[in-house]
Amino acid sequence: MAKAKGARVIATVSSKDKANAASEAGAEAVVNYRDEDVAARIADLTNGSGVDHLIEVNLGINGPALGDLMAPNGFVAVYGSDWSSPT
Repeated sequence: MAKAKGARVIATVSSKDKANAASEAGAEAVVNYRDEDVAARIADLTNGSGVDHLIEVNLGINGPALGDLMAPNGFVAVYGSDWSSPT
């Protein structure tokens, strides 16, 4: 949907199969977080400006890195986390 609306889509994945699927779905760039420094690659892909919009699927793990990925006044939509509060 984002690509159809004119967005430049950068996807993060964990395998070559997922990278292929993301590319076939329209991602302009794909970053494998198991093999690459995501923040460095995003900085390279955005000329250091970061991303304007990000969809996060695991805030518990990736939350601390968001500051390194986002453009000023960027928007993050979160729909998952493996974090749970202590009982």
